[in-house]
Order: sequence, then structure tokens, then C-alpha cells
Amino acid sequence: MDEELQKILGQEDIDKLIEAAAKGEIDLSEVEEKKEEKPAAPIFDEEELKIIFQHKRPEGKKPKIKPYDFKRPDKFAKEHLRTLRKIHENFARTLSTSLSTILRTVVKISVASVEQMTFGEFLNTVPSPTLLVIHTVGGMLSGSAILQISLEITFAVMDRLLGGPGTVLVEKRPLTSLEEPVAKRIAKIFFEHLKEAWSGVVKISPQIDTLEYNPQFAHIIPANDMVLVVSFAAKMLDIEGLFSICIPHIVLEPIMDKLSAQYFYSSTAQAMSIQDLQALESYTLDTMVEIRAILGESYPTLKEVLMLKEGDVIVLKRRVGEDIDVEINGVKKMKAAIGKVGKFYGIKITSLPKRLIEEVSEGGV
Repeated sequence: MDEELQKILGQEDIDKLIEAAAKGEIDLSEVEEKKEEKPAAPIFDEEELKIIFQHKRPEGKKPKIKPYDFKRPDKFAKEHLRTLRKIHENFARTLSTSLSTILRTVVKISVASVEQMTFGEFLNTVPSPTLLVIHTVGGMLSGSAILQISLEITFAVMDRLLGGPGTVLVEKRPLTSLEEPVAKRIAKIFFEHLKEAWSGVVKISPQIDTLEYNPQFAHIIPANDMVLVVSFAAKMLDIEGLFSICIPHIVLEPIMDKLSAQYFYSSTAQAMSIQDLQALESYTLDTMVEIRAILGESYPTLKEVLMLKEGDVIVLKRRVGEDIDVEINGVKKMKAAIGKVGKFYGIKITSLPKRLIEEVSEGGV
């Protein structure tokens, strides 16, 4: 190794050789002849070549070749996609619970897919018309993103919010100026839970910029730029639909190191402080619940219902003086007796389930 280092010429040696060649003191033809006589050193020696060519692949196994498109290079590693799926699974779970409470019906939301694609490909997969909520991500991230909600889900949720049964309009059309404020209210519910789901990684604060209905008018980045697209399947009553979140890679690029599974689980597993627990308890205890006293039930036939007239008596399946059921948010929790409180009817709790007594004594709800 020392001999090879000694053969390396310094800048001073090179200058002297150039000067000598210019004065004719060195015959360059002799240098070329010597160069041709000396063959280039092989990259592999004979033993290494034997090992390479004698290596055989096990029979029945084909080489694993993964196609790579240089026009759309992958920006998110598999580890990033797994972490992003976990984040949005938490988002889907909390949003399902919130919408079920607000709409007073069971709403099921699940993550359908987490993919990376070009922004142009995303726009091509979006139907038209559809609800596109263009918003700034806010918080510690800069840039815009898109929340896309199918019109089936949009109109069903709006109808339910306004007191209807949750029906879907047959005609697909953009929202009117009266419907858009309601749609923005729905989007804000989505963003509140999205903000909560991302809180373990980075603080965001989504703010609505505008509503669009044609994908061709929703160009927030160049068509060839890579984006993350998280698709969700939603079901409410007999209505099924899809919605998705499109986040450009350039928005998430500053926090790519935080999208590792190790960072995500370490940040979410941190113990809550006393102040956090007190705030959570205060928030929980201030939650409004519905208490309903069930006087009784009856199961007449449709014919009997159609024959009802003013003054008819309906017999309930409950004896006189028997305690009635009391429901909390639609779940039977206790028994009570009917009474009178001043000018109003009231109920007096007569019995609590053993499990509820234990929860109350332990400080639960």
C-alpha cells in the first residue's frame, strides 16, 4: 500500500512533467507504448469469478424483481405508510364515535387503503361532482391538502343533522349556498378528530380555504408531484360511501423522521401528566347525556294501529306500580318509580345495576 501511495504525483511533480514535455525532454510516444503494453488490472480475480459463475439459484425459485417507475419515484417507505395507517385508524375510530353521537345512529368508518401516487392520478380517481374541501394543514406544517367526501355521505349526514332520516338525493349536484355552511360544519368535525389523531406526531390546525366540486379545479400542487392518499369506507344506516384525505409529500417532508414506528409508539406511550388527567376528567364529566324513562311498550299489529281513534286505550306490557326502565344514551341502566314533582312528572331511582354501582364507587362513569 505504501508503494502505491509513493507513486501518486503531487501538483509540483505534475507541473514539472508538463514543463519537461513542453521543452521536448520527454518522448510521449514511449509513454504511450508502455501504457499499451501494461494491461488494465481486472476488477475480479480468477477465484472470485469462479465463485460468481458457480453460484446456482435454488430450483423453483425465481428472482424477486420489483418494477420501478422513474417518472413517479416512491417518497414514502413502507415504515412510513404503516405509521400513517395507524394514525388514520385512530382518526377513523374517534370520528365514528363522534358522528354516531351527533347523528344518533351507528356510523362505521374504517381505513380502506393508504397509498402514494401522483397528484394527477389522485384527481383522475375522484368522481365528479364530489365535495372537495381544500384546506391549509396549519400548525407546524405548511401547505394545503384536500378532504374529499362523496356526495352520498355528504347529503346523508346533512339530512340527519337537519332532523331528517338520513336519505340520499338521487341527483348528484354541487351544494347550494344554503347547504355549504352545513358542509363546512361537517368538515370541521372531521378536522377536529384529524388534529387529535396527529397530535402524537405533530401539531396541526386545519383551516378551510374553499369548497370545490370538480376535481379539475382543485390543483393545489403540480400534477406530477407525489401525494399520500388515505381512503376510508363509511357506512351509516343503509348508506355506504367513501371519503379520502390527500396530503402532498412536500407538506410531510419536514417530519418524515417522525413517521417511524419507534417514534410514534414512544410518543403515544408517554404517561399523561396530572394536569392532562384533570382536564380529561373535567371534559368527560361535562359531557351531556340523555336520560329517558320508558313508561312501557306495546306491540300491536299494523291493522290495529290503522284502526286507532281518539279515546282508544293501549295496554302496555307493564303492571300498575311496577318500576319502569331508565335508559342512558339508549342503554338500560337503572329502575325507577313514576311520581310527581310540583307541577311536573318525575322519576325516583329505585335500583342500580351492580356493575354501575362499582363504576360510580371507583369514580367511573
